[in-house]
Amino acid sequence: MTENLSAFNGSAVALGSFDGVHAGHRAILSETVSAADRAGLTPSAFTFGMPPALFKNPGFPGILTDTDEKLALMKECGIGTVLVADFGDIHGLSPEDFIALFLIKKLKAKTVICGEDFRFGADRAGNTDTLRAFFGENAVVLPFLTFNGRKVSSTEIRAMVAEGDVSTAATLLGRPYSLSGESFEGRHDGRRLGFPTINILPPDGKVLPPNGVYITKTVFPDCTDYPSVTNIGLSPTLDFTGTKRLETHLLNFGGGFCPKGRYTVMFLERVRGEFVFGSVNELAEQISKDKKRAEEYFKNN
Repeated sequence: MTENLSAFNGSAVALGSFDGVHAGHRAILSETVSAADRAGLTPSAFTFGMPPALFKNPGFPGILTDTDEKLALMKECGIGTVLVADFGDIHGLSPEDFIALFLIKKLKAKTVICGEDFRFGADRAGNTDTLRAFFGENAVVLPFLTFNGRKVSSTEIRAMVAEGDVSTAATLLGRPYSLSGESFEGRHDGRRLGFPTINILPPDGKVLPPNGVYITKTVFPDCTDYPSVTNIGLSPTLDFTGTKRLETHLLNFGGGFCPKGRYTVMFLERVRGEFVFGSVNELAEQISKDKKRAEEYFKNN
């Protein structure tokens, strides 16, 4: 999401990786919009397409938001211009060259806003003191946002999602964690059991909750959403292909046919792990219990 970068006189620039655009990120973006409004600047951001940690950590669990999701969330926060860089192309720049090339030349930054742990340039040599040396009082550094004594960070949220704690992850994100994909026609096992499902494959590169059953909301291609219950995993009782997928059953859905298209599954709460059942009847009984628990959740929330 970029505008003509030569068409404005100056910008207030939020700095960060912004994977997840979580509550801490939103504080930075909100301050950026406020600073831009006060000074008559364009609210902007500099970020990376992929988090720098992805290049440094071979065990990186996956991203929280792809670039399109990140840009859409930033736009919701009021950011008008985003410069997305490839970390692999610029990680060797000195902090001074980074400021000169990206902040001054390309974004015409008059004010910069970041978190207190922001680092940049080769060997992470640049920090908030470096920014203050260039921008003076127009370098705004926000303190960490904390939750139950822990810093709100993308690293923490990735770990929560990977452990299945999607409810706490939603609190830190400020919205439910979600996975999106194109629907495909399955084997109709759920329909034969009385629980028809929408099936999508997990997107590549995103951190996945552990296999199991979750209370979810499902967003249709037309942006309507419905309460649902979702199994993510291999469906080991009925399928032996080893294909991981999301199978989502809509609660009290009276719409009949679900169109092909792109669906988004928002994870609200974990119900249980993935089990191998002794019979199809045992599986159907458990699905019925999972559905009732989800219905009770939505009744109370």
